[in-house]
Order: sequence, then C-alpha cells, then structure tokens
Amino acid sequence: MRMRWAAVVAGVGLFWLLGNPARAESIEDGGSPPCDCEAAETQSGPWSGSLALGLSAAVGEDKIFTASADWSSVYDARPHRFEAVLSGFYSLENRENNVNRQYGRAEYRNYFSPRWYAFGALSAERNLQQDLQFRVTPVGGPGFQLLDRDRPEAKILKRDSASLQLGIGYQYQRLSSGGQRAVDQDAVLELSGDYAMTLVREITWSSRVSYTLPPTQPRNWHVLGDTTLNLPVIGNLGVQVRLTFDYLNGPELDSGAGEKLSFLGSLGLSYSY
Repeated sequence: MRMRWAAVVAGVGLFWLLGNPARAESIEDGGSPPCDCEAAETQSGPWSGSLALGLSAAVGEDKIFTASADWSSVYDARPHRFEAVLSGFYSLENRENNVNRQYGRAEYRNYFSPRWYAFGALSAERNLQQDLQFRVTPVGGPGFQLLDRDRPEAKILKRDSASLQLGIGYQYQRLSSGGQRAVDQDAVLELSGDYAMTLVREITWSSRVSYTLPPTQPRNWHVLGDTTLNLPVIGNLGVQVRLTFDYLNGPELDSGAGEKLSFLGSLGLSYSY
C-alpha cells in the first residue's frame, strides 16, 4: 500500500465570466410605470469541470518523486448527461517505479423520467502495483436518481445529488510481471453509486464507488472508490484533495508479487470551469 501527498507547484488563473445584467424596459402607453431597477442574470452553460496538477520531491534516506494529474468534465442538459474522467498517479522511489496508475471513464445517461435513466459507460485502467497492464470494462443498464436538489437559500449546503445504478457488461484484463502473463475476460455485473455536493463559497465534494463481479468467477471481484474535495481560493483557482481506493481481489499471477490494494492520495492546484 502506497500513499503519497503531492504539493502544489503550477497553475494558471482566469476569472468567472458573468452574464450582462438584463435591462428593464419602460412601458410608454398605459400599464405600470417604468422601473428604474436592473435585474442581474447569470449565464451558465451545461459544461463544467476541473483540472488538478500536483508534484513533489523528497530527499533523505529515500529519494521520492511523485506526480499526479486529474481531469473531469460534465455536460448536463437533461435528458442528456455526459461525464468524462481521467487521472494519473506516478511515483519513483530511489529511481525505481513505485506507483504507476492511470484511469479513465466516460459515461452517458439518458433520463426517461425525472428519476430513472439508462446509461452506458466505458472505463479503462492500468495499475502496475497490481501487475495490471490493461483493463477495459464497457457496461450499461438502468440507474436511479436518489437526490437532485438545489438549495440556493441554504447557508451551507447549496446543492446535492446522488444516484445508484446497475450495469451488465464485459471485462478484459491483462496482467504480467517477471515474465509471467495472464489474460482474463468475462461477463460482469457492476453496481455503482455516487454522491456530490456544492457548499458555500463554491466548495465541491464528490464521491463514487463501484463493485464489479464476474458471476462465473466470483472470487475475481474488484472495488474502486474515490473522493474529491475542491476548495476555491482565487477566481477559478483552488486546491484539490483526492483519495483513491483500488482493491483487486483477483485474478492474480502465480508469483503473487502484485499487491491487491492501492490507496493513493494527492494534493494539487486546481482550475475549475
């Protein structure tokens, strides 16, 4: 199990774009008298997302270098919703590869009622701690929106949402280490859930967990969870903290050199849009 916290080293800054205030129109003939007030209208599109980068180095008895990058983007214009996520974590200890993990996921939802939707998702992962060279998992099925609330008048919790979904799909995995190789492929069931909230001062916190099980090989299950906290500092710039829990119960190579659990932590400078 490895955990490396990264310090902030780089970033770019921009400011929020605000919509032009709407101008009140005067009524010249009859009716109410003209209004001298202006109503502000904020224009916000369906796209949102963030990019976070972290980098650190430590020199002592062990020389450790770590780098992390996280990107996410969401398009939400009901009944359509699309989300894409990319993340990478890289660590060297005494010039040896210690942690090397990349992960990506894309998911599309189509809401056919206020709470029910159909989804399709594709995920891919590489995790050398687990001897995993490549995994790809396409799944699809129904989902249910547990929460989807806006609270503009609330003092702390401004918005929160939660959903639960069950997918059926296919999984292909390739493992290799020390000259040993193994390929595993099977139909899978995937149960996943997510929760996200927006707090005062545009602080955001989101979490997701998934459980993947091949029914014909029940010992080869996989649990993946992550939680991300984004704290705005100036304009679109902020600080992001991310924790990832990745447990692969199987398959594993005969050598048993791979680790089942990867627990990663990163701290970086973020840009939100």
